[in-house]
Amino acid sequence: MAGAIRPFCIDVSDDVLADLKERLRRTRWPDAELVRDWSQGAPLKWIKDICQYWTDTYNWRSRETQLNRFDQFTSEIDGLDIHFVHVRSKEPSALPVRRCRGLVSRQNRGRQAGASNALARHGPC
Repeated sequence: MAGAIRPFCIDVSDDVLADLKERLRRTRWPDAELVRDWSQGAPLKWIKDICQYWTDTYNWRSRETQLNRFDQFTSEIDGLDIHFVHVRSKEPSALPVRRCRGLVSRQNRGRQAGASNALARHGPC
């Protein structure tokens, strides 16, 4: 059963972002993998580079602003809070698109990329 639909806005506190950066800086890294491919997981150098990017370069506030330009909501469904974005098309005869995030099958990747590209092209109302 679905609950009430509630407006939602991304608002991560400065304390949370500072804590994330500090935890990334304090990471205790494992030994590097024994192979030169991804068969043992993500390569250590790649993970370190991502963490450095998140710590020193990534602009969360800019991303938060970009994401908050869309109308967002939450609703409880079967005991879980579900977050969703609602964007109306500027085209009167457009068909609705539902995009779910989670485990993506290979068959659905193209369709989801198409929906993302359409949203990026046409933006919110």
